[in-house]
Amino acid sequence: MATSEPAESRRWSISLDGTPVFLYHGIANQAKRKCSAREGKYWISKAQFREQLESIRGAACDVTPLTDLSESGTVESCKKKTVVITFDDGLLSDFEIAFPLLLEARVSAGFFINPAYVGKTGFLTWQHVIEMQRAGMSFQSHSYEHVDLARLPVREMERQMKLSKWILEDKLGESVDFLSLPYGRTSPEVMRVAVASGYRKVCISRNWPARRGSIVVNRVTVYSKTTARAFERLLARKPLDYAVRNVREAILFFPNLVASRLGWPWKGADVMGNAL
Repeated sequence: MATSEPAESRRWSISLDGTPVFLYHGIANQAKRKCSAREGKYWISKAQFREQLESIRGAACDVTPLTDLSESGTVESCKKKTVVITFDDGLLSDFEIAFPLLLEARVSAGFFINPAYVGKTGFLTWQHVIEMQRAGMSFQSHSYEHVDLARLPVREMERQMKLSKWILEDKLGESVDFLSLPYGRTSPEVMRVAVASGYRKVCISRNWPARRGSIVVNRVTVYSKTTARAFERLLARKPLDYAVRNVREAILFFPNLVASRLGWPWKGADVMGNAL
């Protein structure tokens, strides 16, 4: 007769529903990159990214296209081990480092770019974008310029969203349905304008698995100090690890918000971010 799984084992095997949507920024060839602490916390090494791709494969997780999140899944499909890989900002390292590793791993990713920066030093060119798109990568909007949409007047907010969408759709020849909010900050007005501008999904920086069919897409930021063990636990959707991340963000959120409203520099986010 089969024995039931021990209660202790069941307790530690609990995982959250939903799909982890991992958010990356820059990838460097070296483990250390010369830049400010604020920027550096978002850069990981090429070796780290390769290791994380191997962890995804080792966990028998399917890397699904970003656009799959537009579909409402059944209970069974929502419990499948799937992840989504995304990149923000359209940095040159997306093409030079991330793209070859994604091809090597035979997986796709979604890239959120600012059309105003395409072709500038350190960023993707349209030639890069088209080549990556032809290889199966998805490109979506990060607004026209990298600005905090939640702090803009409605008319400028609308211009940032619509102009980015128009340019990307013209260049890519396909619908652009996802908007990633710069700095991850949102508001009811941002959501209203995004929907009115034709976006079907809005990506925010809330560290929690995303739910299929929801207009809001949570994303899990990968930091330079995200260890292999921490990544594996996020991949496994361990509730405690996600809860700890959100508590840390809540601690830094209020002073960060006050500082941004008053125009003061706030370093708390940099310190906390390095611990995530």
